Amino acid sequence: MVWRIITHEWRNLRADRSLWLLAALFTLIIGYGIYNGRAWAQSRQELAGKLAPKTQSFIKEFKMRLAQGLPPPPNSGVRDLSSPYSVSTQYWDVLLPPTPLAALSVGQSDLYPGATQARMWSTPDKLFAQSEPQNPVNLQAGRFDLAFVVIYLFPLLILALGYNLLSAEKEEGTLALLLSQSASLSQVVIGKAIARVVLLSGFLIIVSLIGISIAGARFAGPVEAAQLSLWIAVVMTYGLFWQTLSVLVNLWNRGSATNALILAGVWLALVIVVPSLVNSATALLYPIPPRAELIIADRDAEPNVKRDGQRVLSRFYEDHPELRPAATEAEVGVFRRMLLTVFLANQRAYEPLARRYDIQLQRQQALVDYLRFLTPAAATHEPINDLSGSGFMRYRRFRAQVNGFIERQREFFVPKVMRDAKMTVADYDALPVFRYEEEPLAEMGRRVMKSLAGLIIWVGLCAAAAAVKLRGYSVAGTA
Repeated sequence: MVWRIITHEWRNLRADRSLWLLAALFTLIIGYGIYNGRAWAQSRQELAGKLAPKTQSFIKEFKMRLAQGLPPPPNSGVRDLSSPYSVSTQYWDVLLPPTPLAALSVGQSDLYPGATQARMWSTPDKLFAQSEPQNPVNLQAGRFDLAFVVIYLFPLLILALGYNLLSAEKEEGTLALLLSQSASLSQVVIGKAIARVVLLSGFLIIVSLIGISIAGARFAGPVEAAQLSLWIAVVMTYGLFWQTLSVLVNLWNRGSATNALILAGVWLALVIVVPSLVNSATALLYPIPPRAELIIADRDAEPNVKRDGQRVLSRFYEDHPELRPAATEAEVGVFRRMLLTVFLANQRAYEPLARRYDIQLQRQQALVDYLRFLTPAAATHEPINDLSGSGFMRYRRFRAQVNGFIERQREFFVPKVMRDAKMTVADYDALPVFRYEEEPLAEMGRRVMKSLAGLIIWVGLCAAAAAVKLRGYSVAGTA
């Protein structure tokens, strides 16, 4: 009987011309969201294509010129290819490459830089200073992409077709007639709800897959296929929640107009108000220190060689006597070593304040990991960003790997500068090179499954409440 109701409901929906117009409009909206997401991903891909081989070509050319006794390339910023100090001043491009599913969501890509330049002398936080540290729940700000369509507009489409799921039948006097045809009220509710959620979710997913395929997204590999499957599961569960919610409101025995107002209010609360309150709560409980403090501390940490050079250099040699050079050394070498030791000492003094920023941001994210389950919108948005490669966790991983690259640069160059050693061709082969290492799928999968479990709980709560209301539903009139 449920299947008969489903097929009958599909026929009714298919005969509704307004639904076809709505589907056409929604298709255009989905296409526009995918276009924006793909345009952003394409710009990142083009940047990766330019920057990825740039560092390798620099190293290759430096090595060739050193082997042949040629001067450094013009405008390279390196004056002496055999001087470790001079080579250490060279900037190297570091890039967070876009993922094959980047068109699904811009996410926090416009909040956190995905490319920068790093060297031994870099202060890690200054590399990412082009964007102010942001609360990780600030997911609403950003471009109009497919994730925006899923989180904000998809529920409105479901509610627009589900607010009068039962109330319209009752107001038209057809519900009692339908129940007299050996169909129970629960079968009618389940059949009509399934017909709508399968039709709308299937429409969204199929149109989205066609769109991102045309846009050039790749999901043929096992990792991409798994990520895409998780995305489909999240979207389907999110749609199921809103459909179950519309059923619950219909079972309150109110009129269609009242149902529409109630569902609009719930949408506003769960999609707009609650995420904003979570944002305010995280900022209040774990405020990030003002950026001015970091700027002042960084300015105070600038090397003052005349004031601190000899004192810091002497202390460095006390800690590292094996790096003390011969007595006969050029004066410029002394200045370079003083500059380097003062810089490293000031960086150590600067680290505690920078660490405060990281700790507060991590505390905010940890709090959001719990509070996001207060609303299905946040519980859906984070896994979508994760799966598209534009989430907070991926950017935090990128930043940590850039910091590690800077540390490897220092481990490589500092001993050579302090010993006044010369760069060789073999040293260029051993230069640290940045390569971003993706997070294992299992780690990402655990986070996504956690969010999916939260969505399932929301669906279960609505379904349980609907089952209770179903017993007291009156076919005769409204409450």
